[in-house]
Amino acid sequence: AAGATLGATPLNFASGPVMVDGSGNNLTVGATNGTVTITGTYTVGGTVSGLATDRSLVLRNTVTGESLTRNANGAYTFATAQASGANFSVSVQTQPIGQTCTVANATGTIGTANINNVNVSCQAPAVFTGTPAAGSTLDFGPVVFDQSREISVQLANTTTAGGMPLIISGCSLNGSPAYSRVDGLSFPQTVQPGASITLRVRLSSVATLIDPLTGTLSCTHDAGGATTAVSWPLTGRAVPQQVFANGFEG
Repeated sequence: AAGATLGATPLNFASGPVMVDGSGNNLTVGATNGTVTITGTYTVGGTVSGLATDRSLVLRNTVTGESLTRNANGAYTFATAQASGANFSVSVQTQPIGQTCTVANATGTIGTANINNVNVSCQAPAVFTGTPAAGSTLDFGPVVFDQSREISVQLANTTTAGGMPLIISGCSLNGSPAYSRVDGLSFPQTVQPGASITLRVRLSSVATLIDPLTGTLSCTHDAGGATTAVSWPLTGRAVPQQVFANGFEG
């Protein structure tokens, strides 16, 4: 009896006609030696999530050679349909600036339906937060000769859990030699989401220093995918001890 083949399943027409519903998919019908072969073509896609505002990424199906740019979260579909039985392989061709995206269910074989679970997840960008805030003046006030005062500055990565690490590539002091860092940290420093490092700046007062004592604490980081410089102005005074009429120093 004449038969039809849908994929690998033969259909027997002996008992009557058979209707094949393509469900909106393209169907190619061919006949050889009384056997009708119906081959569908299907699309590959999924969902992008976690892509930051004003970012874009490029996906590529390496089997078809098609590239697809996405600049927003949501569903995506490669335009090139593939025949049932063909392989697909999706990768991130170009990562978004300051983010890393990974592909789930990236490879497989086309069956008899569209592929819609090749999902792309992007880590949230690192977020730099300084405490005190960058740009704030670190005021050490008057410091008596041969004494010192310290101020701490916290550098934190306040992105969401699972986000990108923050790379602080360096911190330096400029200006008066009265200022020094006493935190013992070396750079670069990698700061994970929710974590922080603490800098400690010391003002050491000596009689030979000329007031006012000014300087700058500067750091560079890669939050958002670009190298960014932040700084804190430093100010303070070196003052002698005062002896009051009662004989006490102040």
